[in-house]
Amino acid sequence: MGAEGDPELALRRSIDEGMHPNNRGQHVNYLEIYERDVVAEEMQPVLRYASIAVSVKPTLTAVDPVLFLIVVAGLPGLNV
Repeated sequence: MGAEGDPELALRRSIDEGMHPNNRGQHVNYLEIYERDVVAEEMQPVLRYASIAVSVKPTLTAVDPVLFLIVVAGLPGLNV
């Protein structure tokens, strides 16, 4: 899943993997992103991508949980 030497791509791949439904069609309840990735200026485009990814709702069934992106609130420099 990683992308050695390209942290932005590694985070995006992790987000994509986390948002992909499992073999039962279920999605994760949340994604946890490390604080250092949240505050890093070069990660801001990836975090904007993540916010769009979680806001686009797939066709929901009774067993699908609501999708959330968990980010530590109140961090300086957070421009999502």
